[in-house]
Amino acid sequence: GGTAAAVILRGGALGALMTVAFLSAPALNQGSLRALAIPLANLPLLVIAYVYLLKPAGLNFWQGFGLRLKRDDLGRLGCIIVAVVAAALWGEWILGQAADFLKLENHWTEWFDQDLVWATPPMLATSLLEYVILAPIFEELAFRGLLFAMFRRRLTFLPAALLSATIFALAHGYSLLGFISVLWSGFLWAWIYDRTGSLIPGMVAHAVNNLLVCLTV
Repeated sequence: GGTAAAVILRGGALGALMTVAFLSAPALNQGSLRALAIPLANLPLLVIAYVYLLKPAGLNFWQGFGLRLKRDDLGRLGCIIVAVVAAALWGEWILGQAADFLKLENHWTEWFDQDLVWATPPMLATSLLEYVILAPIFEELAFRGLLFAMFRRRLTFLPAALLSATIFALAHGYSLLGFISVLWSGFLWAWIYDRTGSLIPGMVAHAVNNLLVCLTV
């Protein structure tokens, strides 16, 4: 509990510093090098987590986050992923209906990324790599693999999932509708991790979700 919290706080702080340093260097924040920002920002957290959490427990990185799947489980996991993606889309539809009824709107800058519309092919590829591959992998490692797991050791599923999903949503910095949308997704991905013991299904569902968002820009 205490060790996990210290790991998350220290790793998160170091990651934030690395992100600021990366964004402050124009030469690094351009072109394909920009794709390094997400892995580098998460590297301190993952290294500290391995040294202080996984290694003392006798686990390697793959075992600690359930990153190895048995072939016999693929069919079942595939069905769970489809169900979670469908639940996410259903939640988005419900949220859209509620927003229309209450006349609420997101600011267009929350979902619009000019690199997905007007960028050159290399920059478009970099943006898609960030949104569809890197963000799902590293966000699931941090928010479900570490944060949710920390809460889950002390709490039942529902409060642990809600707490971790709330922090996940706050970290995105969106307005009310965006916050609820991200919270719902984070809750579902916590559920799929709790159900399967592996981060891979959540990573896949997260990637599908982000791809669908990119296609709507």
